[in-house]
This record gives sequence, structure tokens and C-alpha cells, in this order.
Amino acid sequence: MDAKTIARRYFEDLWNTGDTAVIPQLVAPNATGHVNGQTIVTSALAARVRNTYDAYPDLKFSVDDLLADGNKAVVRWTMTGTHRGTLAGVPGSGARVSVTGINIFRVTDGRIAEMWVSADDLGELRQIGALALQ
Repeated sequence: MDAKTIARRYFEDLWNTGDTAVIPQLVAPNATGHVNGQTIVTSALAARVRNTYDAYPDLKFSVDDLLADGNKAVVRWTMTGTHRGTLAGVPGSGARVSVTGINIFRVTDGRIAEMWVSADDLGELRQIGALALQ
């Protein structure tokens, strides 16, 4: 599969379903993710998906823009959901949350080999009441 197809499937088949069984189809076993300054390896991705679904059981990602060139794809996305479970030590607030971000994927041999993620984590924390607006 090409980079554009893999990038779209990452959101539609993994994040929008919570089906972590698709991870080996989409992400190389030794892939690295750079998420807001933290490094995450493939083996931690399933736990990240589960934890996000625990916090937002009705989460939905929309792919707002998708550009690809060669083995790289860029996705501008929006995640929406209702904060029902604990996130960052904050119990479910019932707040409706909208978070935006951008992922850059490098695809090798039909799977994600590396990704960079920049998301509005600060805005997310404000929306669930973890941080006051300043």
C-alpha cells in the first residue's frame, strides 16, 4: 500500500474503530513515533489506543487534509469525543472535546516506519478541566 492509503487507514481502521488487531498491518514492528516530544514505540501503540478509548468511548477522528509525496504522508486531523473516563488524572467530566493535530508518516514496505505527531494536548487538558484558562 502507498503512504496515502496507509495514513488514511491509520485513522479509519485503527483509531475510529479501536481495533488494535490492525496495528501489525499498518505499523512496522520496529516503528518509532515522535509524539509532542516523546518517543513511542510500536509495542506501546495498542495501550495508547485503549487508554484514549477509556477516556473518550465515543471518540472519532476526521481526516481534514491528507497530502502525500513518495513514501511520506501528512494528515491534518480533528479528534472529537466526550470525556467519560480518567485522563491525565482527571476523572470523566462529561465535557465534549475537540482536539486538532498533524501527523507526518514515513512508510516503508507498505507500513508506517516512523511518524511525527503534533497535537493540541494543552487545549485538550483545558477542555477537560485539568488546566484553567490563563
